Amino acid sequence: MITQYIFLSLIVISTWFYQNINACPTGCQCTPTGWGQRAFCRGGSLQDILGSLDKNIHQLHATQATSIRVLRKEDFQHLQGFQLTKIFLTQCSIQEIQGNVFSDLSSLLELSFTENNINIISNDAFSGLSHLKRLDLSKNRISKIGTVFRNLKSLEHLDLGSNLLNNLEAGSFLSLSNLVVLKLDGNQLQKVNGDIFKGLDNLKHLSLRNCDLVSVDSNLFNVVRRLKSLDLGENRLSSIPQSKDFINLKSLENLYLDRNELTTLQDSQFSDMTLNKLSLAKNRINRLSQKTFEFLEVRELDISYNIIYDIEDLFLRTTSQHIEKINLAGNPIRLLPENSFQSLYRLTYLNLSSCTLEKITENLFRDLNNLRTLDVSHNNIQYLPQDVIVILNKLQTLNIQNNPWHCDCNIKSLKNWLHDPKS
Repeated sequence: MITQYIFLSLIVISTWFYQNINACPTGCQCTPTGWGQRAFCRGGSLQDILGSLDKNIHQLHATQATSIRVLRKEDFQHLQGFQLTKIFLTQCSIQEIQGNVFSDLSSLLELSFTENNINIISNDAFSGLSHLKRLDLSKNRISKIGTVFRNLKSLEHLDLGSNLLNNLEAGSFLSLSNLVVLKLDGNQLQKVNGDIFKGLDNLKHLSLRNCDLVSVDSNLFNVVRRLKSLDLGENRLSSIPQSKDFINLKSLENLYLDRNELTTLQDSQFSDMTLNKLSLAKNRINRLSQKTFEFLEVRELDISYNIIYDIEDLFLRTTSQHIEKINLAGNPIRLLPENSFQSLYRLTYLNLSSCTLEKITENLFRDLNNLRTLDVSHNNIQYLPQDVIVILNKLQTLNIQNNPWHCDCNIKSLKNWLHDPKS
């Protein structure tokens, strides 16, 4: 009896295995997903791959599978009743998506067409995809979107990066009330305003990096009030909205303004903001005063690789209770005022590399009791004062390379510490 049971079990397992092996399209590799199979296909004919899909395939990843330039409803019609949840068609030379293509695939949760040549999308292309959560159309040739997204009520993540968009119409995303992430990086938008983003009541992350932006209308912040992350890096901004314009972004945590054309920051530019990270790296800012970051609460501040040569004493006075990381690398500072880091008791990371620093003054680091990483490499420092030597034992990482250390009595403390850190 037991022998018969084992024999029957082996037959069932063998049959299941044979069916699943045969379910994989020719030239593809299939792996189990817990329920169903995931098919990975590289090269070949996209038409043949779609035509040989089995109901057991729940995820399709096809790369460089050509033969279809225009996606039509007929290409997917035979898949009606399939439980496909993800379709990724990458580098498949697709140029157009016609209407109702996926209307028989209501189970789809993710769609990706990245790195194709798509320049035409019918307004009904995504009709029927009421459960779709993620849509990636990045790295195509899309120049207009019209009302393409009107049927995607459940969409949470949309990537339109690296396309040819230059003029987004008001209400372009009006029906996407559940959208959380919107990426528009690498389009030539030049200007953006709040009307474009109407309807995005739950948007948390907006990325407009490398969009050739010269201005950002302050009414944008009246619309996307729930933003947690705003990326405006790699643009041509020479000025940014005042703090009163940011007042509606009470949930904002990360603000990226790096690689722009900022030269001056207004007094209290970021007042009453509470941020996790503020990046102003690689601009043309030349001065930091006591009022630059007045009434700003920030944990991580990156002002590296500007042209800052003038830093007022106590320039971080009002941020002292919150700031944990500071990056000032790559600025021609030469000499830091003695009280630059006064009362920064929570600071754990400080990068002063490549700042042409000629000396570290006595007491510069006296309040940095929690400092764990210090980088003063690639400067013109000849020795370290005794009070700096005292804090070295608390550090986890110290970088002092590429300095012209001067071998006289002043370097004795550092020499002794290097030989015996406990001394």
